[in-house]
Parts: sequence; C-alpha cells; structure tokens
Amino acid sequence: MKGNNTVGFGVIGATSHVAQVGVIPAIEGANNSRIVAMSSRTFRENDLSTSGVRLYRDYRDLLEDAEVDAVYVALPNHLHHEVVIEAITSKKHVLCEKPMAISGKDLQEMHGAAQKNRVALAEAYMTAYHPRHIKALGLCRDESFGEVQSIYSSFSGRLEPLSGYRLDPMQGGGSLWDIGIYAFSPVLKILGSQPKRLITSFTKSRSLIDLRTATTIEFEGDRNAFVFTSFVSAESQDLKIIGENLSLEVKKACTPSSADTQIVQTDRFGKVTLFESEPISAYLAMIMAFSKHILEGTPLIWSVDDTATTLRIVERLVSEIGKSRDQVGHVEVRAL
Repeated sequence: MKGNNTVGFGVIGATSHVAQVGVIPAIEGANNSRIVAMSSRTFRENDLSTSGVRLYRDYRDLLEDAEVDAVYVALPNHLHHEVVIEAITSKKHVLCEKPMAISGKDLQEMHGAAQKNRVALAEAYMTAYHPRHIKALGLCRDESFGEVQSIYSSFSGRLEPLSGYRLDPMQGGGSLWDIGIYAFSPVLKILGSQPKRLITSFTKSRSLIDLRTATTIEFEGDRNAFVFTSFVSAESQDLKIIGENLSLEVKKACTPSSADTQIVQTDRFGKVTLFESEPISAYLAMIMAFSKHILEGTPLIWSVDDTATTLRIVERLVSEIGKSRDQVGHVEVRAL
C-alpha cells in the first residue's frame, strides 16, 4: 500500500452530487485515505489544468494510474456492473455507490471477480457505518428490549425536477432502486433475510418506474414491518422499532449527518430515555472503515451478503411491479 499507511482513492463520477458533498470530503477528511485522482466526462479544460489531484475525462485512464489503490464509483445505477468489473480486473479495491447492482446476476459476477482478483468490494451504504445506526441496532437486540415485533421504516422526498436515469426503468430508475436500500435494509437486518410475504401498493410514472411504494412485510413468528419509499411525497426518514418491552425511534434515519445523534427509547409505561451517539459524518465513518478493511483486514459492517439480501427483495418487487399493467395497484410476493 502506498503513501504512509493510507489508501489512495480514485473517484469515478467525481462531479456527481453524492461525490461532491459526501464522499470526496470524507476521503479528504479521513486519516487513513487520500485523494489521488478523479474522473468525469464533464470536467472542463480549466479543471484539468488547475486541480491539485490528477483529473481524467476517461475513467479507464484513472484505472491505469498506479497510485490509485481503490476507486469509489458514483455513476448512474445501470453503469455500475461494467465499471466495477473493469476496476476489479485492474486490481483496484472498489466502493460502489448504492445500489451496487440492479440484478442478482450482476452482483454475483462482481463478487466473484473481486474474490478472484483478491480485492475488496463494498456497497457505499453509508448509513450502516453511522454510530447512531449501529447503536440503535444494538439496543433493539439487547435482552431488555424483548423480541422485536414490528418496524416502521420510511424514506421519501419530492425530487424536483425528477429526471435522468431515475425515470428510466432500464437504467435502474424508481424509488425502490434509488432509495429502497435505506428503508428496507434495517428491517431485513433486524427481522431476518427471509420474509414470508410482501404486499406492495405502488404508483408508477408514465415511464413505468415506481414513484411511490408502500410495503407490508410478514415474517415468521407473527412479526411484521411497513416500508415506505417515494419520490413524490413529503420528506420522511423515520425508523421505529417496537419490541415486547421497549420501542426505539430514530429521526432522519436514512441520511444522518454528524449532528444527528439522538435515539428516543420508550418503555411500556411511557418513560422516555434519550441516547446519544458519537457526532461523525456517516460518509467519513464509511470511508475510514473501508480503508481500514483494505489496510488491516478489519471486517466490514455492511458486507456483500447484506447487499445481496436487500437486492433480492428489491429486484423481485421491481420485477412484479413492472409486470403489472396498472399505474396504481398492488402486488403480492411469496416464498422469497
């Protein structure tokens, strides 16, 4: 590894919003990573001549840069598979923006290539690394919480204008692919990866992507969850976990900032206890963990198996909704 025990990152899709506001500042702020190079087809001549890091218009040139140890891929969803495979075969570790793949087949190929080339591969689901998220999962698994009986999880907001790949079903568009990971993942992490049945109400756009979904999920043992995703609703990022003895509530659960540190716990008598977590950016926590995984082999909180669990659910729902001729309707999925 080059550069005083730090990981040299290349950023593919460096002019994307998530790269600019989230990941690039995190790489620059982490004590075990550094920016080496960035690529974007929209770089201007002035950018190429004045930046302090190497800039490329073609990501393939970045992959040939010997000082790049790892790449962060921030491209539209349908491009992930091809670019990730190229990066892996170039012997680069890969952190890929969510969803890492839009089919189980693609994910399996990416994972197989990473194992063959002995490089790290992870999905950039930064929420999993935020201290508050980790603490909330730990609290609901404590014996005092009792069995988790039900979960409410939502991620919605009005995207205006709603355009580009998010409107194209062939490019992994729709609320389920784009933000479903945030709403479904904590449910599956807590209640298990094998739900018995899902019933999803949906509203589709004229381009046939899901604009809004509301899913009831049934698990063994009479446990259930309700998951809401939407591009056309008011802002909501709520996670509520209800157990036999206690309940937890987390606001802005999906995209927490360093200021989002509070968990509200309520007991069966209505007594409220507040918990605080470490104030740190979720992106910074993710970059530090991924770099530590590369440098020291420390296990990742969010594994490829976790990615596969959520992908399997989302892919099946997207497929069933796509088969429906209704613009507003519902689908039922069993035996996942």
